[in-house]
Amino acid sequence: MHYRITDEAKTFLKNKDGRMKRLVEQAPTPREYMIDNAFAALVDIIVGQQISETAKASIKARLDDAFSPVEKARFKRLNEEDLRQVGLSRMKARTILNLAKSDIDFDALKEHDKKTIEKTLRAFKGIGRWSVEMFFFVCLRDPNVLSLSDMGIRNALKTLYDCDDEDLEKYPEYFHPYESAAASYLWTLLDMDKETVKTIKKDV
Repeated sequence: MHYRITDEAKTFLKNKDGRMKRLVEQAPTPREYMIDNAFAALVDIIVGQQISETAKASIKARLDDAFSPVEKARFKRLNEEDLRQVGLSRMKARTILNLAKSDIDFDALKEHDKKTIEKTLRAFKGIGRWSVEMFFFVCLRDPNVLSLSDMGIRNALKTLYDCDDEDLEKYPEYFHPYESAAASYLWTLLDMDKETVKTIKKDV
């Protein structure tokens, strides 16, 4: 997942330190990945919980093929086995159905403050901190999301900065107010070959 990267964000990140500067310069510009429909965004996020991007893409393609468009009213008529047949786990299927069958207008929920959104979403079993952070990122276009609940982000930070787990908490503030842009570039680091990463980390 990636965030829309502005020129201002690129300049800010390149001015933070040499390693981030070289990452921004050498990485392909992260593609925008935004989903305006709140329910569709939540389904997309739930599908991707704790699996690789490749596995997510495969399941999401089957889900879209079987049930497109991904809309709350449509999914309300489905059952657990319908969703299991496209490759979803029982827990993910139940979470999606619970969302679909709730009386919450998720698009209207987007207009509320972040604390209200988080409290509402986390009331559903199967939606935790990471899922809420990804909702802010994917659906709300929140510029301030650097999810330390995301193993990819944690691994990318540790790789780029040679830091330990206890050092990670400082990075959301370090990249403020462009945490989401930083996250997008950090995700690109995970797909780079070792030699490119070595070049990016070569302090001069």
